[in-house]
Amino acid sequence: MFCHHAAGAGAGGPSVPSPWYQAALAELIYTTLLCFVFCSCLTSKRNNLKDDSNQFFGLSIGLAMMAGGHAAGGICGAMFNPAVALGLTAIGGHFSQALLWILFQLLGGLLAAGLFRLTPPEELTRSEAALLAGDFNSQLYVRCLSEFLGTFMLVFTVGLNLDQGSPAVAWAAAAALASMIYSLGNVSGGHLNPAVTLAVVLIHRDKCSLQDGLLYLVF
Repeated sequence: MFCHHAAGAGAGGPSVPSPWYQAALAELIYTTLLCFVFCSCLTSKRNNLKDDSNQFFGLSIGLAMMAGGHAAGGICGAMFNPAVALGLTAIGGHFSQALLWILFQLLGGLLAAGLFRLTPPEELTRSEAALLAGDFNSQLYVRCLSEFLGTFMLVFTVGLNLDQGSPAVAWAAAAALASMIYSLGNVSGGHLNPAVTLAVVLIHRDKCSLQDGLLYLVF
């Protein structure tokens, strides 16, 4: 498979190739993560004020790469970028496999764009001033979807690392968590953990109501 040949050419790749569909799925999921973090941290109005743009976008993107690299490197080679796939293929050949990788990477980009339009959709319709108003909150279903996406990426990353016996589980988990908080913290608060939600509800500081907290727990 493509990632196996890339490894033989001196690039990172799995020592025991995974079935192509597993590798392609890993490439799809973590390309989606990377592109979603790009969209959320570089194009979000709330993350990029006209007079005070954020300084964490580079860190968040690097953390997404770290999470995906540790979680999927031994499965798919962790390329997450058509330019990387083409570059490694130019070294080792096997262009037909590269085309498959590029297809799933492009699908990941499309999926990330769709998810960003859902979390939060008001970025497309409201002004920066309205988004930054003190009483503004994303709709509940948007916040719940954000919690689902962030929690999924965290747990999926931990699961893949544990399954492969990685010594970097803590680093990968921290990278996935931080990149998701940078991306979704201004939407749902970035709890991504039932224990955190419970604590926030119990402090009674109007950061998360009991009703919202119960739905967060479900998602």
